[in-house]
Amino acid sequence: MDTEKKLKYFELVKELRDSIKKGNIRPGEKIPSENQLASRYAISRQTVRKAIEILADRAGVEMPITQAAYAVLYE
Repeated sequence: MDTEKKLKYFELVKELRDSIKKGNIRPGEKIPSENQLASRYAISRQTVRKAIEILADRAGVEMPITQAAYAVLYE
């Protein structure tokens, strides 16, 4: 995997997690769409999707069947 791409999705994971912890994205609130995040951070949707999957694995977001991602804050 390209190191630059890897760093980009880890950077997005950190940004989203920090936004959730700081209350900029509240628990239960829908996070921005893949398209919105890709545009905002000038990265591919695939990179955004990978970041959201990592957050889901680490209990930062929940992704119900609708495929929208929602913020979750676990202490």
